[in-house]
Amino acid sequence: MNSGTAVASKRDAILDAALELFSERTFASTPMPELARRAGVGAGTIYRYFDSKDALVNALFQRWKTEMAETVSGDIPTGLTPREQFKHWWRGLWKFA
Repeated sequence: MNSGTAVASKRDAILDAALELFSERTFASTPMPELARRAGVGAGTIYRYFDSKDALVNALFQRWKTEMAETVSGDIPTGLTPREQFKHWWRGLWKFA
């Protein structure tokens, strides 16, 4: 694993753990040391990737928004009527949820 992959993996592990814990306990009720344990990193490691807990939740939202946009609107075939495009978009949204 190269260092770029390791960095992405740790960052993703932190984001994944944050999503789980924020869903289970809420944002305000999730202590950073617990988040670090769930992610399998040291507490200080989180701050190497995110300046604050607010920056972490913002990055989590941005990742979710990007994944949703790619899932919902990706690969819409050309030549569809607006109605068919709309149906395709809704199917993508349903798959994402």
